[in-house]
Amino acid sequence: MTEKYQRNLEALVEKLAVTVERNTGTNAAVTAALKSRTGIFERLHEAVEQAKVETRSLITDLKQHGVTNDQWTRDKLDAAVGRIETILQRIEDLRREVGR
Repeated sequence: MTEKYQRNLEALVEKLAVTVERNTGTNAAVTAALKSRTGIFERLHEAVEQAKVETRSLITDLKQHGVTNDQWTRDKLDAAVGRIETILQRIEDLRREVGR
């Protein structure tokens, strides 16, 4: 009876070791995936931030050359910048959610 108990115990310990090993691999994979996703959000945020800077620069150039004399054009350009800022905020919110 003791040998049978010991074999059963050894089998359970082996199963536990395999399970722990699998979980360790899974945890590493999940961690790598989260880091990758966070990196993607950061690169996306940087790209949109650069687009915002370039858009503002374009607006400044247009204003300096008198292209935005009419209110409609100014409103459209301001709306474009506003949309870019909204996109940046959404990306930042998503990045925070991923970091949790």
